[in-house]
Amino acid sequence: MEYFINLAVSWQFLLVAAACGAFGIIIKQIPRVASWIIPIVNAIFAIVAMLLLTGFTVEAALTGFLAAAIATYVYELIVQVLQGKIRSDKSSPDFSADAAMFAEGATEDTESEG
Repeated sequence: MEYFINLAVSWQFLLVAAACGAFGIIIKQIPRVASWIIPIVNAIFAIVAMLLLTGFTVEAALTGFLAAAIATYVYELIVQVLQGKIRSDKSSPDFSADAAMFAEGATEDTESEG
């Protein structure tokens, strides 16, 4: 386990995670490539890169997968923050009318019981 933790914060991990981020951005520019394919390609790339850089072990494969996941997460986090989706998502459903209706129904139930 200690080996896995040391491997996860190694220079190889940082290099592969950065390469996955750059690779994902490059792939995203290709018009025919669907967005759902990018994390899969990144994972395969990262696993192969970590296996080549650190040796053919299960820990290296898991670290490669983790590097791809971190790269995808950081990319999506940056995109969401830059687009302002975290606080002001206009596409999310508005539950205020449902909450008001639920609150009215709850008060009617309590009034009818008393």
